[in-house]
Amino acid sequence: KFSDSHTQATAWNEVRMLMTEHITNTDRMNTFLYLISEQNQHMKVSQKKEYIKLFGLAGEIFEETLLPFFPKILGYLQKKLKECDHHLHEACSDSLGALMHYVLKNIQDFDVCMDSFHNILKVIFGLMSNRNKLTQTGAGICLSKIIQNSPLEVL
Repeated sequence: KFSDSHTQATAWNEVRMLMTEHITNTDRMNTFLYLISEQNQHMKVSQKKEYIKLFGLAGEIFEETLLPFFPKILGYLQKKLKECDHHLHEACSDSLGALMHYVLKNIQDFDVCMDSFHNILKVIFGLMSNRNKLTQTGAGICLSKIIQNSPLEVL
């Protein structure tokens, strides 16, 4: 349903309902993250963008309970940025911004919050040092969203 603009709203509502009602443990979360990160070359760009934006929705719904899955999510977004498809940069940055806003703001332990923030920045700065200009551009866009949406305490 994400491939057609007429059915995207319905798809978002259905996925939101699926996340809130059925993802109740670690195994289901791992399966869900695996499924939304699987994309093939036959998908439309708009469909790929919507799949990437689902990580932001997951951050909104699960908040700090999503923290153990950050490495997996970051790895996936890093892979998407390295693919050099400039159409996906905005979706990646929006997802990272939402994750920063919804996940890090509720972490009570400052050291855990700083460690998570540091790991995210390490990935982004690693991408900025990549030789490919499209990857660097995508990482720069992501960095701006991270700064805009991070809790003030970690900045």
